Formats: sequence, structure tokens, C-alpha cells
Amino acid sequence: MTSNYFINFFQFLYYNKAQRNLYMGHVRLGRLPKTYRWKQVVTSLADNSSSLPEIVKLTSKASEKVLADTKNTEGLSHCFWLFTNIAQASRQGDFVEGLNNLGMNIKPDDSGVKILKQIFDSASISVRKNGNISVLDQIAIDSFKNAIHNTISAESTSLFGCNLDSIQRAFKKYSTSKQVSDLGREYFSNYMNNAFSFALEKELANSISKESRFQNSNDIQQFNAKLKQYCWDVSKIVEEFSGGWYGKHSFEGDIADKKKTKDFTSYVITKLLSEVQREDN
Repeated sequence: MTSNYFINFFQFLYYNKAQRNLYMGHVRLGRLPKTYRWKQVVTSLADNSSSLPEIVKLTSKASEKVLADTKNTEGLSHCFWLFTNIAQASRQGDFVEGLNNLGMNIKPDDSGVKILKQIFDSASISVRKNGNISVLDQIAIDSFKNAIHNTISAESTSLFGCNLDSIQRAFKKYSTSKQVSDLGREYFSNYMNNAFSFALEKELANSISKESRFQNSNDIQQFNAKLKQYCWDVSKIVEEFSGGWYGKHSFEGDIADKKKTKDFTSYVITKLLSEVQREDN
């Protein structure tokens, strides 16, 4: 499929009011402030001898394609589903039973490290059931692990010092709409940043030379910092959506419905794409 097909398809979804209300409720956000615009990010890849418009066009298409492919990535939706369902389980009297109902094999006296390993392994195992784990699946799993690390670290002095109680406290803390909003932004921001980095990896490697804008690894690090900041800014648009979606489906009692989660994460990617494509002209 061509890039124009993707753009038209995603724009159709973006402006479809029925779809928007179905997945997100009535959250509406205006234009969001950004530290950098997308063109400012990708033009950093242009060397002195390249056609700047062509570099922008090719880089944008590469990034948009890898993000569009995410709509069919099982890992992204499954990891978000897993987090929200663990958060729900943390509010139950028997947290261990709740975790085991999600396909884990945890005992009450297991160490915190062992419990976390079970959580991480369950994400990989579930995604692998549908075939080999793709690069985008692995990016989603890594982003999930990073979000979990940050969640647990807030309740324990270290990951190695955590236990069943501290893990349950951490997830229970993140079982409110407000906290899922924060977690959602972090998760999707990390995913978007890593997906873009994957898409641009070859171009970055080819951009280091004395004649180009990137003359050493420090220049690359500065570009990566700019890309990370851009993804963080753009992910603001899904922050309220994440909490709103979680609150709605917690109330309706269908958080465990994987199709509803897949619909949500697909729509999130649509929103992120619309932000990038709006500036790609």
C-alpha cells in the first residue's frame, strides 16, 4: 500500500465522530505545544550535499510506515492489556490469584524479582503464540518493561528489594484513571521514540561524515534527544485518552476484553500518526 493510502485511511478514522466517541469518550484537545516540529527533527538528517525536501520526504515516509505497521502489532495492544488487567487484579483481595488468572504461575512466597520475571515472560510468551516476535513486538515489550520498572521503583528502594506487597501497592496506585493517563503517555511515548529510532537507524548511520551535519557520536546523541523530546510532546495527545478509556471500561467491567484494547491501541497510533502527518507538508 502506498503512503497516500495510509494517510487517507487514518485521516478518515481521525475525523469519524462515531469512532472517536466509541473509543475515547468526549475528550477533546486543541493544538498542542511542542519543543520541536517534526520537520525540525528530520531535517537534522540532511547533509550538505543532499536535497533537503527529499530527505524530509523520505525520512517522514519511513517513520510513518513503521508507525502505521504498529496498528497490526500484537505486542503493543497485549502489553497495554496486561498492564491494565494487572492493575485491576491489584485491587482484589487475592493478588496472586488475579495474576495467575492472567496466565502466570506465581506463588505467594515468590520473591519480587521472580514475580516481575513472570510478568515480563508472560508478555513475550503471549505475543509469541501468534508467531515469531517482530521487531515492533519487541519494541512494545521493552517499552512495557520500562514502564513497569518505573512503576515498581516508585514503591521500592530497588527492583531487587521489591516483594509481592510492594508490587501490588505499585499496581494499585496505578489503577486509577489519572495514573493510567500518566502511564499511557510514558508507554506510548517510549514506543513511538523506539519505533522511529528503528526506522531511522540506517539513515543515521549513513549520516556521520565530515561533510554532514552529524560529524561524531555526540551529534547523533543530540539528534536522539531531540527525537525523544518530540515523541514525548506528541504523546500528550493520548494522555487523557488513556485514562478516559481505562475509566470507561473499568466502569463497564470489560477491561479484560482484548479486542477493545486492540481497538484502543490502534486508535492511539492513528492519533499519533495524525500529529506527525499534519506537520509533514
